Amino acid sequence: MRIIKEYCEETGHIVLRTNTYARSVGHIVRLFEEAKKDFPELIMDECNIDYYAGVHHARTYGMLFKAKNAPENYFRINRLEQVY
Repeated sequence: MRIIKEYCEETGHIVLRTNTYARSVGHIVRLFEEAKKDFPELIMDECNIDYYAGVHHARTYGMLFKAKNAPENYFRINRLEQVY
């Protein structure tokens, strides 16, 4: 499983997701723990879990939260994927 880290410059959202269909609580907690490495001040109540409906990430889950910027190792994306 690979954790994918993205930053949407248009909306100011960070997205963490994987290349799997995993959806367990443990999976979401792992995404949150990974985000905390780059955003130590992040708290769970600031995060949302999205279930994607778009063409590229359909039927996968990701974690989303607002940020003013992102580290350089985050992929820059132009828009967020459609959600259910």
